[in-house]
Amino acid sequence: MKRQTLRATLGAATGLALVLLASPASAQVDLGRIDLTVEDTTGAVLPGASVAITGPEDRSDIFTDVQGEAHLLRLPPGTYEVRVELPGFSAYVDTAVQVRAAASTPMVATLEVGGLDETITVTGISPIVDPRRQSTDTHVTLEELQEIPSSRDPWVVLQTIPGVIVDRVNVGGAESGQQSNYMAKGASSDENTWTLDGVVITDMASLSSPTYWDFDQFQEVRINTGGADVRNQTPGAAVDVVLKSGSNQYHGSVRGYFANEALQHNNLSPMLAESIGGQTGKGNRMEQYRDYGFEIGGPLVRDRLWAWGALGETDIRLRTLIDTSDRTTLTNRALKLQGQVTDGLRLGFNHFNGAKVKLGRNAGPTRPDETTWDQGGLGSGLYTASGN
Repeated sequence: MKRQTLRATLGAATGLALVLLASPASAQVDLGRIDLTVEDTTGAVLPGASVAITGPEDRSDIFTDVQGEAHLLRLPPGTYEVRVELPGFSAYVDTAVQVRAAASTPMVATLEVGGLDETITVTGISPIVDPRRQSTDTHVTLEELQEIPSSRDPWVVLQTIPGVIVDRVNVGGAESGQQSNYMAKGASSDENTWTLDGVVITDMASLSSPTYWDFDQFQEVRINTGGADVRNQTPGAAVDVVLKSGSNQYHGSVRGYFANEALQHNNLSPMLAESIGGQTGKGNRMEQYRDYGFEIGGPLVRDRLWAWGALGETDIRLRTLIDTSDRTTLTNRALKLQGQVTDGLRLGFNHFNGAKVKLGRNAGPTRPDETTWDQGGLGSGLYTASGN
């Protein structure tokens, strides 16, 4: 706690220095790129084709070189629309190009001879395979986070990663009030790394995440389990949490999840309920689960300054075998500002605060209410700044 408080106190004072001195190794880890090749239907490359992208970041006035290639660097993760045009050829539009954190998206645009008013639109999402990639990364995108049914914390995401072993099964969010222990490919659990938008934030006191997370604030979660470059300080799993960000389009969402005992199924038979069901005959169970919040983002100055913010709370109430109460409340707030100062300079600032309140610490079959204790506070917050 003292280390986090010191980080928060020094964060604002060192912000300007971080902006001015941030190196590519520390500031660009969370950004991606598109490597585009433009050719005609015979396979001949087409130099001089104009390329424009829209999405989390808009760019235009880009042209393919003599090899028919265009390289769009330092792109925030997300889904982009790519438009390619060349006089004498039909325009090419791909509406679902995925850019992922710290990864390259190879892409080939094939232009057909046609009139200026003809456009070929590609809507399918093709698998992204980068043959130059040497590390073992798994990118869990926003769509996968939201559409795959699971408990709502990053440790549950780790359960789905090949080579990662997690020490518990989180059913319905019952374990989301505690951090899971995990290990990857033989590395010990104290050799893992956590980063926020590419900046290392590992809690060196516990060698774990320094905070709890709001699942709906994620744009992407990237997990590296091997082959990382020298910038990764440990041989274990590297978890890069990428927050959502503002763009030229206003966007936002509101969420609400609720569950209680009445919405749960009890699979204890009368015999089991009597022998292992505890004093109530119901066993360990979730009394109530609530998760609600909102996020909003958009341009403050179009094409120049963008903002995004979010606030959420998760309330987890459990009951033990002897009906002892175990309640955890997680409150998360986040703010991201990004500015395009010049064509060659982009600045960013992040603030994230995760507060945890635990009522009934160490509750269990042998620990009634009067032997538990309460824990928690407002959280000290994390501050990061970057310059590209």
